[in-house]
Amino acid sequence: VFEFYQFNVLAEGQPRPLLTVYLPGSALRAAVAVWAAGFAAVLLWYTVSHLAFRRRVLRQTSPVNDPQTLAIWQAELDRVDYRQPGRLLQSAAASAPFSTGLFKRTRLTVLPERFYSADDLMWIFRHEIRHLQRGDVETKLFLTFCNALCWFCPLVWLATRRAAEDIELSCDEWVLKEADEPARRRYAELLLRSAGPQRGFTTCLSATASALRYRLRAVMKPEKKRTGAILVGLTLFVLAMCSG
Repeated sequence: VFEFYQFNVLAEGQPRPLLTVYLPGSALRAAVAVWAAGFAAVLLWYTVSHLAFRRRVLRQTSPVNDPQTLAIWQAELDRVDYRQPGRLLQSAAASAPFSTGLFKRTRLTVLPERFYSADDLMWIFRHEIRHLQRGDVETKLFLTFCNALCWFCPLVWLATRRAAEDIELSCDEWVLKEADEPARRRYAELLLRSAGPQRGFTTCLSATASALRYRLRAVMKPEKKRTGAILVGLTLFVLAMCSG
């Protein structure tokens, strides 16, 4: 719009806009510098936090050697025919099961050093393998980039936080797609026992307090989701008619 008015309307002597705001070049350069500094600071903060968390967890990790756990892990991998899961580890520094890593050689799924029943392990592995299949770690990285890009806009931070919650919720829905009420109750109890903050670029079974009610309600009382296709189609039709 700026270029249009500058080089066409004003040059041809056409009516000027009702309001014109002139921004000095020095002010524009200063604004860009402030934005770039904020972008770099947010991205650096997330990256350093993730690397510090990963290092702390890996410092206290060991491979999972329990035959029953490994058998359940392999059974869940075979169930969805997934062949690039990375390593399965356990760590005293982990408060809840999580997965991380962008590439196969860095990809890992970590369990806390606590007892899990066979049913618990099945739910945990099914949830985390779904994350790995969909590339949700990459999605978390993209959401972080969006926060850094629009660090000045609180609505973006709100939207990315809700998107991260919906990533976990969609995995819950997929895991429980054919589950009965007792199975859903056991899964909800597992979420309660695993509640805790997420760290870094990870997909985590746990949920923060603010998101826990949101996920538990969806787990225990699943509702039929509407795609909104009719509304989107109607909106496009109205816009196309208005453009004429």
